[in-house]
Amino acid sequence: MSKPTIHDVAALAGVSKSTVSLVLQDSPLVKTDKRDAVRRAMAQLGYVYNAAAAGLRGKPAAQRAQMVALASDLSDPDTAAFAAALQRAAATQGMGLNLLAPNAPWAGRRISTQAQDIADDLTLTALHAKAKLRAQEALAAAIATRHLLGLGAVQVAFVGGDVDRPLDALRIRGYLKRLAKANVPPLHLTGGNDYAFGWRAVSTLLASYPACTAALCISDAVALGMQDALAQRGIRAGDAFRLVGWGDTMSTQTTQLSSIRPAWDALAQAALAWVLNGGDQAIEIAPELVRRASSMGGT
Repeated sequence: MSKPTIHDVAALAGVSKSTVSLVLQDSPLVKTDKRDAVRRAMAQLGYVYNAAAAGLRGKPAAQRAQMVALASDLSDPDTAAFAAALQRAAATQGMGLNLLAPNAPWAGRRISTQAQDIADDLTLTALHAKAKLRAQEALAAAIATRHLLGLGAVQVAFVGGDVDRPLDALRIRGYLKRLAKANVPPLHLTGGNDYAFGWRAVSTLLASYPACTAALCISDAVALGMQDALAQRGIRAGDAFRLVGWGDTMSTQTTQLSSIRPAWDALAQAALAWVLNGGDQAIEIAPELVRRASSMGGT
């Protein structure tokens, strides 16, 4: 797929190419409504205007370098995945990515996923005071929970996660809100996010919660552990017990695991667009629920 152009932005925003150019130059001549329409179109298309590169055309390549910084703890798997996507997005613009330790000083353009930089608990990535990028984790959890309830589950467990971790808390919140709407009591097994935890969770659920016939897991690793533990007991995921993981990792296709696919590339492209071009509105990007046999049943 070719990269979006200024003509694509103009067409989507319903303005002229000249108007888009003026917005890119931060001209005060553009009315607020048209400026907002152009910026929304840029974010939707993933269009990034590299102002530094535009101003340096014709100069030696060594002088064209531009960096963006990501301030985060990369020991977190979700943040690491976002960092990889951000690096890919930066590379397409001829830019580099500088990985910073949390709270490290940075004089240039910075993207942060630190909880202390987040203005509200729905914001995954805070770019600057006026622009926020939100990954709709709670909405994705609610959609997955509704999916399992709609398939006939009378009780759905949320397996794994830590309420003190901001991203986990958002997912748990979405799950709880959807259950409350359906008047279904919650069942949350906390304590881990790996394969071994998922394996152990099956014993707990089958022994203590026989009414539970479905689970939304904090990660694909937890869901895969549950899937294998169920199989050892002669229970195929998707029939007597339905499973949804989180992450849509490489193993989900071969194991036919339903999973929530994070929109890392879309988040990264939008983050880069915001940090380069600014803006004064929030962007929300929802992950996608990929339905496979572990929740839908069948072969």
